[in-house]
Amino acid sequence: MEMKFMHLFFLVSLTVNFTEESDVIGSHEPVKATVGQDVILPCHLEPPSDVSTLTVEWKQDEKQVHRYRSGADDLAGQDENFKDRTSLFHEEMTRGNISLKLTKVTERDAGTYTCHVPKLHSQVRKGKVTLTVESMDDPDKGRQTNKTARVPGIVIGCVIGFIIVLIAFYTWRRKHKQRQL
Repeated sequence: MEMKFMHLFFLVSLTVNFTEESDVIGSHEPVKATVGQDVILPCHLEPPSDVSTLTVEWKQDEKQVHRYRSGADDLAGQDENFKDRTSLFHEEMTRGNISLKLTKVTERDAGTYTCHVPKLHSQVRKGKVTLTVESMDDPDKGRQTNKTARVPGIVIGCVIGFIIVLIAFYTWRRKHKQRQL
């Protein structure tokens, strides 16, 4: 009798040990696109797990970008800005790929996106992806603006630092001369 009980315990223990949780993983690096391009916002489950029967939601802030549930796209509450421009890779969802394809990117699409699997048996059910969008006119415009914005700040900081050093030196020198008199 004791042997049967131990055997039953061992089977239950094995079942628990082989249960793996998958986490939703977004992108640590921003995704870059130019206005008018198509772009893929990467998101997947690690380790890979079939999500084809679960709900998958994509949002930008509070705006619904894309929803998949009950084995099909559910775009009833989709924000107007994303109408007819989003899709998932349905055939790859069995392998945990929940990446979003966004077509004809606009400047309004820039921002942070969240991919969410609400009923996933995991601690991490959301992943984030940041999309940066450059205009077609000047793809280096954003980088140049950032560089030029940093230069005046550095120059101003150096000038202020130099003035503080001069004031401190002048004050020290004046006190030192007064002691000598």
